[in-house]
Amino acid sequence: MEPTTEKPQENPSMPQDPNAPPPYPSTAFAAPPQPVAYTSQPTAINVMHTPVIATPIFRDIPVRTSCANCRSDIVTRTEFEVGSMVWISCFVAVIFGLWLGCCLIPFCIPALKDVVHYCPNCNNVCGKFVRLH
Repeated sequence: MEPTTEKPQENPSMPQDPNAPPPYPSTAFAAPPQPVAYTSQPTAINVMHTPVIATPIFRDIPVRTSCANCRSDIVTRTEFEVGSMVWISCFVAVIFGLWLGCCLIPFCIPALKDVVHYCPNCNNVCGKFVRLH
């Protein structure tokens, strides 16, 4: 027979040593709960999708967009028109002494003009790019 080493059980009614640390609580853990099998019927979920309409950024090049008038998916047709940037450039040229026709040069430069975007199907104005706000 093998010698067994059993710990003597403490009796709570016996007085304990006053210098001894307090007793630790028991470390017995409860068993984890058993999984419960649920049976449920599939439910229908109605999801409403709201359409997101991305507004294109109009620049000086044609843009792919949807025409608000004819509801077509289009690439815009662009036209240049004289705007405030052209007039300011003309006045600056006059101030610097270019009044003998040279002040009209900004009217020939498309990079200074505003850009209007049209629908190629219905000729509706889809947007406008203004150089100077």
